[in-house]
Amino acid sequence: MIFILPLMLYAREDKYKASVLSCSLPTTRRDIVLSRYLTSWILMLLVYFLSTALVLVIPNTKIRAQELITPKSFFLALFLMTLFLGILLPLLIRFGTIALFVFLISLQLLGIILFQMWPRNLLADAVKALAASIKSVLFVLNHHLGASGYAVFLIGCLLLLNCLSFKCSEYLFRRKEL
Repeated sequence: MIFILPLMLYAREDKYKASVLSCSLPTTRRDIVLSRYLTSWILMLLVYFLSTALVLVIPNTKIRAQELITPKSFFLALFLMTLFLGILLPLLIRFGTIALFVFLISLQLLGIILFQMWPRNLLADAVKALAASIKSVLFVLNHHLGASGYAVFLIGCLLLLNCLSFKCSEYLFRRKEL
């Protein structure tokens, strides 16, 4: 839900064809795309911190504070935010609201398919092997780079993914007919 909130704003803008109004302002299309990314990140981080604080305040939660407030969980949240925003915002700019619907419906169908296949162990071994290989690669990187170097590497990768997504979105929005 954290990454869906900002995208809903742009889906609504697309639904009502409000991009024409945005482009009539004395700004460039690059500035409009940049403002979408900055607004998205501000909203996502704000909702992340508020939801984390809410989980810490609510009594009898299953998540302990020691598990929730760690650099590992924060990097995981940043990675997921980057991944979803980096994929969905260019698609939303290009295809509009339909891209968001297709993505959400695809996730639902994927969940149903996995739910049906998991008990039969058709995917369990493959998913476990993939998770183990990713974990081993990250462990080797952490071991060779050290804790601070590993954190800088992860932040660099996240910034690179955001930059690539921004450039793709900027290109798509420049070509978009309004």
